[in-house]
Amino acid sequence: MNRDARRGLFPGVALVVFGAAVLLSRFRIFAGPGTIVLALGLLFLLVSAVRGFSGPLLPGGILTGLGAALLLRPALAPYFPEWGSILLGLSAGFLFVAAVDAARKRERRPSPLVPGVVLGALALLSAIRNTAAFHWLSDVDLHDLWPWAAVVAGLFLVLRALVSQRRPD
Repeated sequence: MNRDARRGLFPGVALVVFGAAVLLSRFRIFAGPGTIVLALGLLFLLVSAVRGFSGPLLPGGILTGLGAALLLRPALAPYFPEWGSILLGLSAGFLFVAAVDAARKRERRPSPLVPGVVLGALALLSAIRNTAAFHWLSDVDLHDLWPWAAVVAGLFLVLRALVSQRRPD
């Protein structure tokens, strides 16, 4: 593809994705902000794919996961609270980026695997909490607990960065 054709490709794809998102938002299942967030995420993933999975891969994965979570929230309501389904979508976005990075043999620092696993574990805890076998968890308010998990994960990343900085290469 020549340079002039490539220059018009991105705006054309952007208009198609945006227009399709607006059209889909007219249907009941695609109503709300989830459609636009999903469309933006897919647009970023498309741009990243065209560039050999460099560029906006991380924001594309996060926005796609968040948009899917916003759209699937009603279907996930029997299993997850609203915040749990959003954490699940964000986790899926981070884990998707980690999988693409692993397939491309790219090491991203910090790894998207860490927030993906932490957010996914919290989302699964929110679902487990509603089952009869884990009724003792209903006394624990995970809504108040998850920021502490974010602090612990952040401290882990900071300490890991400091330790690797001291190590000679």
